[in-house]
Amino acid sequence: MRDAKYLLDKGALRSASSRVYYSMFHAARAILESLGESPKTHKGTISLFGEKVIKGNLMDKVFGRYLSQGYRERQSADYDGMILPEEDEVTRIVGNAEKFLGDIEKIIKEKF
Repeated sequence: MRDAKYLLDKGALRSASSRVYYSMFHAARAILESLGESPKTHKGTISLFGEKVIKGNLMDKVFGRYLSQGYRERQSADYDGMILPEEDEVTRIVGNAEKFLGDIEKIIKEKF
């Protein structure tokens, strides 16, 4: 997350988009592994996160949207060279990711 903020501050929006998603991705994998799940892919992680964490009522459904949105933004930033991410969009995703990471950290500390 620190890298994403640094890159955003420096105007490296593509790299910031990628880093912020990966911070959420790794946090999602951590909580899933705490639940005994080991997804193999990004889409598998997102799917299992929805099934086990969101539908399991460990987190509000908005966090599933944050993870999915982060994935889409990362895909666009990494693979769509024609579109530059908007700074305000990356800033919003960074803010959402901070909430996402904070909630996952809290849940893991309390429940596992």
